[in-house]
Formats: sequence, C-alpha cells, structure tokens
Amino acid sequence: STNFFYATTDTDRDFGINIDANLAGISPAEESDTILKFNLSWTPSDEYLFYFTYSEGYRPGGFNRRGGPGSVDPSVFVPFDYVSDTVENFEFGWKVTTLDNRFRWNGTAYRVDWTDVQLTVTDFTISNLTFTTNLGEAEVTGIDSDIAFSVNDNLTLYASFAWNDAEMTAVANDIFQPANIAPAGSSLAFSPDLQYVLRGRYTWQTGDSDWHAQLALQHADKSENSLVLSQQAQIPSWDTVDVTFGFRR
Repeated sequence: STNFFYATTDTDRDFGINIDANLAGISPAEESDTILKFNLSWTPSDEYLFYFTYSEGYRPGGFNRRGGPGSVDPSVFVPFDYVSDTVENFEFGWKVTTLDNRFRWNGTAYRVDWTDVQLTVTDFTISNLTFTTNLGEAEVTGIDSDIAFSVNDNLTLYASFAWNDAEMTAVANDIFQPANIAPAGSSLAFSPDLQYVLRGRYTWQTGDSDWHAQLALQHADKSENSLVLSQQAQIPSWDTVDVTFGFRR
C-alpha cells in the first residue's frame, strides 16, 4: 500500500492507493530472461592483447507510487509499473605495453543497443509525485582510450579520451505531449560527444625528498540535462586546468 500525508476522509485513516486492486495481474517482479556474456581474447605476444566481448545487462522494473490518472492532469495516465530495461553490448578492445614497459595504450570501441529505456520523471504538470516509465529505445556508439608514456625516468605523459554518439532511436510513450519529449534522434541526457584529459607529471629527487610537478587539462563537450523538453537546459562545454606541486619525505 501507499499513503499520502494528507487525508481524504475523517472516518478512518485507510486512504491512498489500493495496490491489490490496481495492480491485479500486473507484476514487473515476475520477469524471466537469459542474460549472456561471451568473450574472446588473443595475445599474439606478451606486449599485445586484443579481445571481443558480447554482453547483456538489465535493470529490474518496479512500481510507481502514484499510478493511474495524473494527480495534476487526470487526462494523462501514469503507469502503475515499468518493466526492466535491457542492453546488448558489442565491444572490441586492446591492451598494448611496449618500449620496455614505457608505453601503454588501452582502448575499446563499442556499440550498445538499449531497449525499454527507463526514464524517471518529476513533471508537476502531470503528477505531484516522481514516476518512472519506459520511454523507448536508444543506441550508443563510442570509443574510449588512454595512453601513458614514460619519456624518461622523470617525465611521464598521459592522455585519455572518450567519444560517444548516444541518441534515442525510438520514442514510444504516450505520457508526454509530443512537444514535451525529445524526439527520436535526440542525444541522451548528460552525454557529451567528446571528453578528454591531458596530463604531464615531472618527478625528481633532492636529498631525501621526492618532488613532483604536474599539469593537467580536462575538457567535456556540451550536453543536455534531460529528455523532457520543459525541463531541459544545456550544460555548456567546459575546461579545467589543474597544477600540482609537492614533495614527500
């Protein structure tokens, strides 16, 4: 059962939603499927490893506290439940260590198909309670990589980046007005196209003290904060520069 902080009757305190009646025959707690993972790796030498992975994953479904006609807009029906969302991941990766272990390069390229995307919404034009719904389908294609190079005993250079093309490929949901939900082809929320970090670290020894100096640059492209257009705001691209200097005894 679920109760609210305000009462609709003075006769007794049994108010709220009758879960047994409203959810009869509905239960996302009773789902069955088979989740698979397959991995193949190849090591042509001690310096190289290549691999391919196919994997699946899911997040379980659940119930909404306030299902049925929207408490603010009764013409909109909030689902009583939402089902698991699932992903299929195809991934190719590599790990390289060479130049007497002075150079390391790791990376992976991937494609993720996301079905029954769960979206948690706080939209007071529909309901005064947050609810979760299955929005549609999405697709993520990307690559991420990191490199470390010891130039000499004192100087080490680092670089890492991630590029992602993450978008909704289908929107199948009748809760939102068409003008208030991002259409198919829209980028997923909090998903900048490009992010990278560049860093250099110099170390040296003076007497019995170990000293270091480090300079780092971090960048992220712009992104959106929501797929609900009435709540959407753009997160501008940003950069940070950090300088570190210190010693240890």
